[in-house]
Amino acid sequence: MEVEAIRERWAGMVNSALEHAQVAERVDHRSYERQGLDIEPTVKMGHASAAIERRASAEQIAAGKEPHAVTPRGQMNEAIMEKRGLGFYIERGQERIREWSHQLRERADLAMQGMSSLVQGAARAMRSGLQTSSEGGFGAVPALDQSPQRDQVPAIELDQSGQRGRDRQREQELDRQRGRDGPDIGFGR
Repeated sequence: MEVEAIRERWAGMVNSALEHAQVAERVDHRSYERQGLDIEPTVKMGHASAAIERRASAEQIAAGKEPHAVTPRGQMNEAIMEKRGLGFYIERGQERIREWSHQLRERADLAMQGMSSLVQGAARAMRSGLQTSSEGGFGAVPALDQSPQRDQVPAIELDQSGQRGRDRQREQELDRQRGRDGPDIGFGR
């Protein structure tokens, strides 16, 4: 019987046992390359090296130390496994970054839509206000001394609103420089 057939039969038996035990993982007898995976395989360890590694690991654990490989093949396999772990860690990190950037883009789009609606609503209100005030002449515009009095606000709050205004102006200037100064709301350019 060929080695490949033995491996395939063994994988089938293991997978049957895993299924019977209701474990989701499955065994694939094919090489990583044949599976289409870009994973570096570990080095074959003989029975002597494996026995040395088991003994050393048990001694290290008994001494309260972190177990590590002691044979050259074991050390090579340890390095391969560490490299694999780093690769998976990097992939997960890149995936998280892609998710976060997608979420940020969605939030920015929602904010832009909200801002656009706000500006359009303000423009409509200004247009309707200008139309009524022009119809009634100057009498329709309230005098300065009749405008509602502002409550006294601490200087720090005034500065914060001023800073927000400066930040908004800076963003608008950057948008204009990029040629994206928003939707046309009827005031001309």
